[in-house]
Amino acid sequence: MKIKKSIYIIAVIAALLTAFLTISYLNSSKNQIPASLKTEEVIVAIKDIPTNTEITNDMVAIKDVPATSIQVTAIRSLSEAVGQITSSSIISGEQIITERLAVGQTNTAISFTIPENMRAISIPIKETSGVAGYITVGDKIDLLINNVVAGKNITSTQLQNIIVLQKGSNAINNIELQAVNKGLTDSLTILVTPAQAEVVAFALNMNNPIVVTLRNPTDNTKVTLTEYGDNNIANWRGR
Repeated sequence: MKIKKSIYIIAVIAALLTAFLTISYLNSSKNQIPASLKTEEVIVAIKDIPTNTEITNDMVAIKDVPATSIQVTAIRSLSEAVGQITSSSIISGEQIITERLAVGQTNTAISFTIPENMRAISIPIKETSGVAGYITVGDKIDLLINNVVAGKNITSTQLQNIIVLQKGSNAINNIELQAVNKGLTDSLTILVTPAQAEVVAFALNMNNPIVVTLRNPTDNTKVTLTEYGDNNIANWRGR
């Protein structure tokens, strides 16, 4: 009886040992899978996508590809790809990489920063009409335009709360130009609606002087104003 009990205990121990060795072997085998056979998910194009095209759900898909063939800047989730605009064409089957997308690139064309239904237009400025060069990209400004109406000179605030998209040729990181005039640009590129673009273009075509005022970045209020000039200069002190 004791012999049978001993044999049973030995059999159990042997079974446990076998199970342990099997699990260890499987884990070891899994870790030894060649890197070329390991796969990871990336986003790939399932059709040709032209340049300057917004990526939609039907253009891309999640695909498992060998880990060794995944590009460093490959997009890993659909949410990061869908809605983006291509800065260069993408061929069907190609991985979606950040270099092919407009967003996030330091050399992205300004056109990619313009919201839908808006326009970019440039206006000339100088030290006295451009807040002495203190305007930076992202600032909000108002535009005052000088004009002659019925033989009288007037100045009116034509546009308010306008966003500055870019500064002119004298970029802030251009040391040589900064030394000449302390960083003052000769133009500002601003974001406007198509209707506002006509106002600015008319003033420019008529050579009407444009003066810019700088707003507090949190101030979005549009003030109701009337023009000021020869017709009301007599009571300017009470304005």
